[in-house]
Amino acid sequence: MILLIMTILVINSIVYKMDKHLTKNQIIHIWIFTSLLVTWVDIYIDEKKLGYWYFDKGIGWRNFLVYTILIPPVSVLILNCFPFNDSLLKKLKYLVFWIIFMLFYESIALLPQPWGFFHYGWWKFWYSIIEDPFLLLILFAFYKWIFRIEKINYENWNKFDLHKRYQGIFPSLGRENSWRWYSFLDGLGFQIEQIYND
Repeated sequence: MILLIMTILVINSIVYKMDKHLTKNQIIHIWIFTSLLVTWVDIYIDEKKLGYWYFDKGIGWRNFLVYTILIPPVSVLILNCFPFNDSLLKKLKYLVFWIIFMLFYESIALLPQPWGFFHYGWWKFWYSIIEDPFLLLILFAFYKWIFRIEKINYENWNKFDLHKRYQGIFPSLGRENSWRWYSFLDGLGFQIEQIYND
């Protein structure tokens, strides 16, 4: 438990204070996606298959600290600092660094309590060596998808000038950062003008 609390404090402080290359929208999407993915995978492996568990067998409230404020900020940190514009070799080195870090952290989390909080059932350390790169690939694929959606929405915002379309309804939103909100409304198919005029 001590390791978990220390890690949560340090990682969340770093994420809060770092120069953010990700948009707030991307951070929220990554945070929620990571929480859901980890929760689903861990509930399946922990509860159904008893492969590994946090603290005690079964799902407890302490597990949700791992699912919501430990692993998601690490995902945000990984993506925020990723060298997207650098060479393939530098990208591979970055990924290898994070895989080694994740494996090292897992080995420390296996220490007995009060320091550790992670326990193996039938799971083996080398399963994590295989699993971690796939989890990172899923994370990067999700990020690329969100990035493409944002790019399309931004292009549509410029193309149709959604700011003018909704400015009478939401006058307090400035043009600079409002395109996501307007694109969201437009993407949901709201007929805001009709609601406003009725």
